[in-house]
Amino acid sequence: MPKKQVILIAEDDAEALDTMQGILEARDYKVLRAADGLEAVQMTKAQAPGLIIMDIMMPRLDGVEACRMIKSTPEGKKIPILMLTAKEQVGDADKAFEAGADEYVQKPIDWNKLLPQIKKILE
Repeated sequence: MPKKQVILIAEDDAEALDTMQGILEARDYKVLRAADGLEAVQMTKAQAPGLIIMDIMMPRLDGVEACRMIKSTPEGKKIPILMLTAKEQVGDADKAFEAGADEYVQKPIDWNKLLPQIKKILE
């Protein structure tokens, strides 16, 4: 049996995190959970996931700074990061891409579009 692909979700909204985890686990992905950017950075160092889905607005360390920290490491450069945002402000996408994000998705999530995108990223 092939190893499940691991996705780290960094999201401070517990309900949104539960929903994302349920959708991804139903498609046979293994999900790791981080409640903020700092926890995501620490978890990435301990257990390199195949993909990180990270909210931008989080406590302690926002998603852009967490992305920058992860991408500054040799192992982190190899991990695709998909940034999520609930609000679109001028320059948000630019900041995310400058920090090293590979994709940028606005909430609410359209899972019919996002799931094929996740599959493609992980292939």
